[in-house]
Amino acid sequence: MAQEGSSLRLEKWLQAVGFAGGNPFATCEADRESSVLPEFFVDTGYYDLIWGDPEKPQPALVFAPRGGGKTAYRVMVERRSRPVTSNSPVLSISYTSFEQGSTAHVRAILGQGVQAFLDALCRDDAMASRFPVLQRSRLSWFCDQFAPETLTPFAVADRIHSLDDRFYLPWEMFQQSVRAARLREALSHSGLLQNPAIALLADLVDGVREPLPGSYSSAQVFAGFVRMVQSCGLCAVYVLIDRLDEMVETAADPPAIVSILEPLLADLHLMETPGVAFRLFLPDSTLELMRGCPAIRFDRLKVYEIEWREDLLGEMLCKRLLAYSDGRIRSLAQVCSAPLSETIDREIVQWADRSPRRLVRLGELLFRAHVEQGGSESSMLTLRDWEWARKVFSREHRRLLRIEPSSEQVFVGQSRVALAPLEYRFLLALYLARGWCEKERLIAQVWEAEEGVTDQAVSRLVRRIREKIEPDPGDPIYLITEHSRGFRLMNVEWPQETG
Repeated sequence: MAQEGSSLRLEKWLQAVGFAGGNPFATCEADRESSVLPEFFVDTGYYDLIWGDPEKPQPALVFAPRGGGKTAYRVMVERRSRPVTSNSPVLSISYTSFEQGSTAHVRAILGQGVQAFLDALCRDDAMASRFPVLQRSRLSWFCDQFAPETLTPFAVADRIHSLDDRFYLPWEMFQQSVRAARLREALSHSGLLQNPAIALLADLVDGVREPLPGSYSSAQVFAGFVRMVQSCGLCAVYVLIDRLDEMVETAADPPAIVSILEPLLADLHLMETPGVAFRLFLPDSTLELMRGCPAIRFDRLKVYEIEWREDLLGEMLCKRLLAYSDGRIRSLAQVCSAPLSETIDREIVQWADRSPRRLVRLGELLFRAHVEQGGSESSMLTLRDWEWARKVFSREHRRLLRIEPSSEQVFVGQSRVALAPLEYRFLLALYLARGWCEKERLIAQVWEAEEGVTDQAVSRLVRRIREKIEPDPGDPIYLITEHSRGFRLMNVEWPQETG
């Protein structure tokens, strides 16, 4: 009940301050925002490359961190393809649930492909009309083999209703006509067969199933499906593989992801099927593992690595706010009171650490903090709200501290930290000591002196470092003081060999 009350207060607050379209931070899943995604999609520089040339399709791997915008790219490709866009030369097949083995992959892709192709035909009367008679018998066979649910009485009735809501037959009569392959006869007096898509459905239900001649491998069966799609004028089929890092079984297991995909990627006959572009949207944690698989031919694959800069995240934030406010709010500063209004847009982008998902989560926490801490329906967001949101976010997303001795650079998550030479040497000494060092030893190494360095000098240096690396310098999570003993580094990304 408390959660329901909080949600209702948030909804009222959003309406009061101008978010007529709802909460711009309600979800970070591109699939659930596909209808409005084009309004706030930000191209990091790879969209045209990922789309490629449908006349000369090639397989490609797209790598990004989890929550780094891979699915947004996939959804944008879907929206540019059939069945979503009726004038596209491309049919897209989204493959987002997985089984082991290349044959299982092909069956699953064909199951999704048959449904996508049937959707495309039913949305384009001209394409349905010119779909060859022989190929209709072939599509009937593909439906039976890979997507039998598409021609059940329930599925066919739903499609006919979606095409013409005047359709009516007694249910028992309709079921019998579909099961007896006499749908055209049942519809002959209804006038519905004048609709090219309904006439096509009747042919699929009633027609003889025409299998591919001879015995074929799974890759050859898939090639036959592609030729069937091309017979009605389409140029290419895009297979969009995504969401492996969102599955519970594989989210934290990059080797498992590679194991699932290796049979697919190793099958060059399948991956290089004429008229097909495989697009795999993968977590960056799998890139080096895949490079280590001899069976995966990276020389035959395009590889793109998505990276987000702070200016791109700022652009995404602005576009999200505009999309959900009917163009009235372009900055969080507009719904914040001073002094938060002066810094919020910059700070939320910095805290997101080059991750669209983390940016959305921070926005959601900020809005929730306001209503849960008693903000009124019309009041502005406050610094107290932002501090609460940051604290919750820090517990959820603890970024690792990374030190690169070769380049003398320090990172918190993906963000580089600018340190003075003495500050860097202090952290490096702790890092080389495996994260723990006595104070006297640190003084000797960092200041190169055994005497003359006061406790106050050490404390001042530690304070300056914390101000640069800690989310909350008063409650440090990286540089920890162990009183009367020394200092410890925690939440550090260690080289693999050090464990």
